[in-house]
Amino acid sequence: MSAASETDAIFCPDTLLFIVTNTTRSIAIYEASALKHVPLWLILGIPTILECLSYKQWDSCTLFLGDSNGYVRSLKFLQPKIGFLKKKGNDNVGIFYWQNLRKEKEFVIVRKHGKLHNGPVKQIEYFQDLRLLITCCKDPNTAIVITSIENIKKNEIYRIAKGVNCFALDPIKKILFTGSDSGIIEIWNIFLSKFMAKLVAHNSEIIDIIVIQSEHLLITYSIDAVLKLWDLVEYTCLQTIELQFSSFNINGKTTEWGIKNIFPGPPRQNSNQTQKKENPNEVYIKEELPFNNNIWEKSCILVTCCNYIANLETYFTNSNIQLTFPILAPPPLQNSVLIPIGWGLLKDEGIIESGDVQSNKNCEQLEKLKFILERNLLEENETKSSINYQIAMLESKKEKMVSKVALGAPYLSLDLYDIETIKLSSNLPINKKTEPYMKKINCLIQNATIRDNAFLYSESSSSNRSKSTKSSIFTLTPH
Repeated sequence: MSAASETDAIFCPDTLLFIVTNTTRSIAIYEASALKHVPLWLILGIPTILECLSYKQWDSCTLFLGDSNGYVRSLKFLQPKIGFLKKKGNDNVGIFYWQNLRKEKEFVIVRKHGKLHNGPVKQIEYFQDLRLLITCCKDPNTAIVITSIENIKKNEIYRIAKGVNCFALDPIKKILFTGSDSGIIEIWNIFLSKFMAKLVAHNSEIIDIIVIQSEHLLITYSIDAVLKLWDLVEYTCLQTIELQFSSFNINGKTTEWGIKNIFPGPPRQNSNQTQKKENPNEVYIKEELPFNNNIWEKSCILVTCCNYIANLETYFTNSNIQLTFPILAPPPLQNSVLIPIGWGLLKDEGIIESGDVQSNKNCEQLEKLKFILERNLLEENETKSSINYQIAMLESKKEKMVSKVALGAPYLSLDLYDIETIKLSSNLPINKKTEPYMKKINCLIQNATIRDNAFLYSESSSSNRSKSTKSSIFTLTPH
């Protein structure tokens, strides 16, 4: 049976969950709030292989699914603060079958949007402000389909030669950019449903596109790892970057690409944003204001190819943009030994004094986190603080034992400790009757130690006898 391969994965920032789908027609949902991701739910028996995912948040949590036959489905989760699905025990993974998922009406609503394409869905995106779901396909007759979730109007279908591999939308100007195998970018006005222009961009297949609204820029990425930066005012190419990934240098290796290959860096939170207090009985959920796409405050752009990631730094022409990194909360106590490098605290003279309220709050949080650096968690005897170290030691012993068992000699992996020399206690009461016996016992112990040392350093028998036989060197007989 061939191993399954992942087709798409997505992170849900409001619920801190990680969703993965693969060729086994299944969906796995992981808890991603801690350092180690824990599987929570598994959905099996999906009618067809899912090709791409899209997640909608803020007002309600909905997962959109595009499959290999052109069908689009959605899962609307009704109680995201408690859980996407019903939990079946504290430590057990909840397993659900697709055909029985409709019975879980308290947690999820399953909806089928129909067969929108004549081939596999290449990309699916939901735009909250416009209430529109846009999907694309390589089939020329159903290259782009724009669906209204509220069913206010009929689906709009764009017919494009050679189909569409990827797209990006400027929701303010209502302009849609599409990329295809021909290397041409086509520009559409979705408000008027009208073709506007095209850009001869690349010499090979375009696999990803993103829009930077605030800077009026467009980034395109082709299958030969060529990245281009476009000006959306003059529609001219500003910069071309040819990325040299190591996978291109391996003869006979097929280069693999994901659904998305361009990832902007993390958005910077506005100081005016606040987090709502949650019910302590409910599962933690992060409440934020929707990120303003008009403000591009990213520190970097990540570009992927196979197992490689290129980090591209961004520079702003607007000097007023200042990148501020939010202070991370400390990890759980059982994971406290894994302190990120970026948590290093500055000395007192390195902290910039400011009258700003936010700066004062940051300083207070830094003071609260100093205990992490002051404690030497590896040397403490507390079980909670050294759990990661103990786990690492157990894993090391386990690997050693597996290798010895494979050789047919599991006893070689046992820990054999050196036996200390036997000595009589110095505070034993000695009188005339016991003194001869004490001298005789002490003499026997010394002679046994001498014979044992001679045995250990003997070349002929050093490999045929275990250290654990020291106790059988001598015997005491009663008199």
